Amino acid sequence: MKSGCINLVLTLTLALLPVLGTDSSVSVYALHPGLVNTDILRNHPWYLRYVIKPVWWLISKNCWYGAQTSIYCAVDDSIEMETGKYYRLVTSFTFIFENFTL
Repeated sequence: MKSGCINLVLTLTLALLPVLGTDSSVSVYALHPGLVNTDILRNHPWYLRYVIKPVWWLISKNCWYGAQTSIYCAVDDSIEMETGKYYRLVTSFTFIFENFTL
C-alpha cells in the first residue's frame, strides 16, 4: 500500500516539475497491471502452493493481459500529452489529490 501511494506521489511530482512540463517530450505515468499470475509462489512451502494456487489462478490474469497497460502507456501516441496520469486496465484515472503542490 505504501509503495503504491509513493508511486502515485512520485509520478505527480515528476509531472509537475518545470523540467518535465507541458513542453517536454518525456511523459510520466503511474500504472497498475492488476493481479497477474506469475510464479511468485515458487519459494513457498508445497502445501501452501497447493492451497493458494487454484484460487490464485481463478482471480488473476495471465502475463499477456497483465502487460497490456504497460504496453499501452509505452506505445500509444494519443496519451502522449497526458503526463502524470494513473492507468489501470488500459484506462486513465484521476488522482484523489488533484490539488497537490510541491
